[in-house]
Amino acid sequence: MNKVLGISAVLALSVGLYGCNSSSSTPRTNVSIIHASSDAPAVNATVAGQTIQGADYKDVARVQVRTGTRSVSVDARLPGAATKTVIGPVDLDFNRNTNYEIIAIGNVGDDSLEPLVLTDTRTSVPSSQVRLRVAHLSPVAENAAGGPVSVYLTAPGANLAEVDPAFSFSFKDVIDPILVDAGTYQIRVTPEGSSTVVYDSGEVALPGGANLLVGAVDNTFYGNAPISLLVLNNGQKFTDIPDVGSGAGLRAVHSASADAASDVDVYIDTALTASPTFSFSFGDTFPSPAVLGGYAELEEGTRDIKITPAGVESAAIEASPTLALGSASTVIAVGNGVDAALEALLVADNNRAVATAARLRVIHAAAEAPVVDVFLVPTGDTPEETNQAIANASPTIPGFAYKENTGYLDVPAGEYVVVIRSGDGNELFRSGEINLSTGRVYTAIARLNKDPDSVATVVLLDDFNLL
Repeated sequence: MNKVLGISAVLALSVGLYGCNSSSSTPRTNVSIIHASSDAPAVNATVAGQTIQGADYKDVARVQVRTGTRSVSVDARLPGAATKTVIGPVDLDFNRNTNYEIIAIGNVGDDSLEPLVLTDTRTSVPSSQVRLRVAHLSPVAENAAGGPVSVYLTAPGANLAEVDPAFSFSFKDVIDPILVDAGTYQIRVTPEGSSTVVYDSGEVALPGGANLLVGAVDNTFYGNAPISLLVLNNGQKFTDIPDVGSGAGLRAVHSASADAASDVDVYIDTALTASPTFSFSFGDTFPSPAVLGGYAELEEGTRDIKITPAGVESAAIEASPTLALGSASTVIAVGNGVDAALEALLVADNNRAVATAARLRVIHAAAEAPVVDVFLVPTGDTPEETNQAIANASPTIPGFAYKENTGYLDVPAGEYVVVIRSGDGNELFRSGEINLSTGRVYTAIARLNKDPDSVATVVLLDDFNLL
């Protein structure tokens, strides 16, 4: 696979990010803020009075600041409106004709979060060459390798037994700039002294004239590689390269409710005359049993998915999703075949956990209740207290429409009750006690209940237990 590093838009996280007076005679310099702590929540970063709101993992923002001594701080965004200062405030000296990268590295969970400040002189790069700096920003890779790692920058397909590594380095090390010819390369990483490849970029085209900072960061793509490569060009986000062997992860939930008792067969990239890839019943999941991260591994690219009633060679649902390398996705069979068509609803998953909260996403898959209010209410010490809390609660997700999802919400750890009400206030579903734990990621799917006396229920994809 050949990956060309294409420039993406710089993250505009706050109004006035570049709100400096360009006509001012006061010297200024460029500062890039990089969130590289995989277990940290979104953060607010303040640099010389300019605040960048809501930078998430692997986000990059660039600001201009006046030269001189300036204050820098980073605040973690906790559930609700609370924040906690995790870096600084610290005074840093900014000089003219120097570019800066302030990188949040380490982990919140073990209190090792810290700023790594890199400096780089403003340099013109010949159009036939590429300037490279490489930073080791991954504590996961350090732990997995048991120490330093070796990096090979070779022609595609080169035998590593016949070449020397370009360099070896440890966590927080940064390699001095090197110039290489523009062209197509393969980047591979091994533990130092080992021939075992733990990361392989595949073919990567390095464009002439680029001034690249390549950061090895903790991998949050699907797949087993400990790292991915976050690439910046002149301080602006370029791309993020997963391991070429990552594949794509897919899991499935049967929520289509035309016949709640029916089993279905699912065919992925195979004819209906062949054996189904898997079969499952209403309310079931695939793979099963499964836990967080339990996916069927597929090749990336466009996949052909057909869903039929069990034993029937006629598709009730057809879909051709394109799965990106390193992606994780959930496909949900939805609809009732009457007032809501049967279809495959594909949602992208993000299983990155944070050390400060539980992460919860809710997906509305109950066609019979097109718009609902969803309540997530902490339980009380007694049933009476819980009932009172529910009665007094405002909707956590008001006006929640069929096929919508909330995205991932940071929620304080604790015990909760989920209540789903129709727009007129009629209670459609009330769960038992749900325990949400810090450092876990949950997807809850609201769907039709098999019990005709209750319209809705919830499937938790953290452990695939039906509530």
